[in-house]
Amino acid sequence: MSTQAARPLLSFAMPTYQHGHTLSRALDSILSAPRGAEIEVVVSNNASTDETAAVLHRYVTRYTNVRAEHQPENVTFDENLARAMDGCTGRSIWTMSSDDALVEGALERVLAILESAEGNPILVGNWWIADGDLNPVRIRRAPHPDRLLTTPREAVPVVGLWTLFMSCLVLPADAARTQLFRYRSGDGLTHWKIATRLAACGTPVIEAGAPIVSQRMPDPVDPPYYDVPVVLSRNIRRHLDTLRVEVGLPSPTARATQSRILRVVLRGFVGTALQRWPALGRRWFRPLLKESWSYPAFWAWIAPLYAIPRPMLRSLWTAYRIVRRRASGRTGTFEAAVMRSKTRE
Repeated sequence: MSTQAARPLLSFAMPTYQHGHTLSRALDSILSAPRGAEIEVVVSNNASTDETAAVLHRYVTRYTNVRAEHQPENVTFDENLARAMDGCTGRSIWTMSSDDALVEGALERVLAILESAEGNPILVGNWWIADGDLNPVRIRRAPHPDRLLTTPREAVPVVGLWTLFMSCLVLPADAARTQLFRYRSGDGLTHWKIATRLAACGTPVIEAGAPIVSQRMPDPVDPPYYDVPVVLSRNIRRHLDTLRVEVGLPSPTARATQSRILRVVLRGFVGTALQRWPALGRRWFRPLLKESWSYPAFWAWIAPLYAIPRPMLRSLWTAYRIVRRRASGRTGTFEAAVMRSKTRE
């Protein structure tokens, strides 16, 4: 049998750090799938001090298609992801967070798409927003038919928006590795930068309309997340500016991508700001507005917060949370959420 024939169609690159409590859920969602034995899983343990190493030992012992790489010292997230990707031998690489989980049937859908696709496209997928226990809360976007995007003008905004969450991204392995040197040990979003660069260079993109992953949303109250909007805005702008110069990405496409991404990011942090105003306002609203005042998303989500009195902001946020709790109480199950998403189609 030739080396090419033995090469798996799909590998999972999973960086992990201190996620021993969620790692089993992520691995089980992959390996328990009907075609789980056909793929490869490479986990890079970033010198975790919790039970991560023990969990990995159990899976490596039990499954021949699971490999673990233990870093002797802690490295950046980008470098840890790059080392996981280095170890993958598949023709495509699915970047996977160790605190997320595949939706039932997702692996079979993705493998079927890759088998029927011409060449090695990028694949991006829809997802469920899940709570800390990975119970689906709501779908990110109503399910829709899969579609093929062949031009950078079509593909870059889609790739730029969906692949901020790495578990929703499948990359052509060889093409991704040719770009990996640019971003490893960098300042974040390695997977996103590789995907948008490849899309800007004309790599076809398949957008899967069905959810493929349950994406656990982080708790925005944790201090490490306070600076995320500022860091993301600067990082995104620098990268897309580079693509405009090096790849010839049209400015309107880059601008639309920036605004769509930052609108989604800000929506996740506005609630925290309403609760902890004005400390967060000083921490990242002002730098964010100063850095990115030309983005329409910032005027829609940030500027109005300066015009509304703080007591009113707190009242609005309280009312919003009450409405959401009541709505989730009425239709809080996974099956009910599926029915709602189908109804909206």
